[in-house]
Amino acid sequence: MLFALTAVLSADIALVLLARRLAGRPVLAGGPDHLVHRLRRLGLTAQGVTVLLGAGAFAGVLVGVLAHAGWVDGDAVLWVAAVALIVVPALSRVPVRRPRRSVSSQVRPRLRVRNG
Repeated sequence: MLFALTAVLSADIALVLLARRLAGRPVLAGGPDHLVHRLRRLGLTAQGVTVLLGAGAFAGVLVGVLAHAGWVDGDAVLWVAAVALIVVPALSRVPVRRPRRSVSSQVRPRLRVRNG
């Protein structure tokens, strides 16, 4: 039942670990391979991603609480796990781009001021 409470977090961790291991990158290095980044690459807006992940987290918590209270079978938790097992491989196919290393993403080169 604990997995149902943390389904979105667990799916994000599994996705990041899978993507970074397959790409040969260090696991603890930053990068745009989280659920949020991949959903944005699919064309969802920031608000849409927030609503989608919030709904997924709410559904997982609801199933976990209902299973703990005995109102639904433990099989309902398996449905949450099945959805997570479908989402992770499906989103792992979404290409991610490497972040550009620049001085600042908010300042354009022509606006920079040189010292001295």
